[in-house]
Amino acid sequence: MVIDTYLGNTKEKKYGSENGYGEYIKEAMAFIKNEYACGIGVQELAEHLNVNRSYLYTIFMNELHISPKDFLQKYRITRARELLVLTELSVESIGKSCGYGNAERFARAAAKWQEKQREKAL
Repeated sequence: MVIDTYLGNTKEKKYGSENGYGEYIKEAMAFIKNEYACGIGVQELAEHLNVNRSYLYTIFMNELHISPKDFLQKYRITRARELLVLTELSVESIGKSCGYGNAERFARAAAKWQEKQREKAL
């Protein structure tokens, strides 16, 4: 899973040993893992960590090389893909359970993410 991968990297590379970001990343990952289905956004994540959005962006880019917004999106899409493969839940149910609210928002987010991945590949 996305978070487990990043948490594993956090332990191996000892993120934060020089810059103090490691605890922020671990706390952010735990919050995302527990709250992503509630439709949290970057602002809620920043508030949970008691930092502003700009500083949160800096932390994520320095440690994970991905923005907090993109990380949340990646986590939700990855989780949705897992649910599509492993369960017989409807697309509507999966969209809601991953924080999208409805199937239409989920479909738009998935298409946007896929397009972003294609652009990166070029």
